[in-house]
Amino acid sequence: MTEQIATAEQLEGVFNNPETYRKVCQIREARKQGDLKTASSIKNSLEGLIFVADDFAECEKPVKVKENGEEKEVMQRGKWRLQKSAHLNGLAVLDVDHLKEDPRQLFQKWTIEQLRELGVLLVFITSSNEGIKFVFMARKEWGNLIQNACELARQLSLQADESGKDASRMFTSGWRHPFL
Repeated sequence: MTEQIATAEQLEGVFNNPETYRKVCQIREARKQGDLKTASSIKNSLEGLIFVADDFAECEKPVKVKENGEEKEVMQRGKWRLQKSAHLNGLAVLDVDHLKEDPRQLFQKWTIEQLRELGVLLVFITSSNEGIKFVFMARKEWGNLIQNACELARQLSLQADESGKDASRMFTSGWRHPFL
């Protein structure tokens, strides 16, 4: 079941959950030891967050089913987490991964006022501790979702990840209070 987060307090509850902290520590330790399979498995158990879409329209999607022991593809109607069925909510995400520096030090390059002027509402560090996410108000004059992510990246002297083009993209929660 999907739960909609509607308040800052609910979002804080996700980021400050002790179980999330335990999992993030396990992910970081597994990555240090080079065990990417374990890290990925634990990451997949973290709570998922979709910032850019607040709902999905019903549509048809091909799904594989077994009938009489044979697998076949049928069209099934439902609310699928697909780009084409996303109801945009006015937000965009700049996803910056594989950082060479500590995300906390990177964050200190800007003031809260600078980020707010750019429409940034939330900044958080990824569970791997190698990435940082910026959730911000999309600007029509900047274009579509990926153009918005690229423009914010340019303003902050960062390199955008291409994942910002997908409104249905789910991000896993990190740990601790988000910066904004």
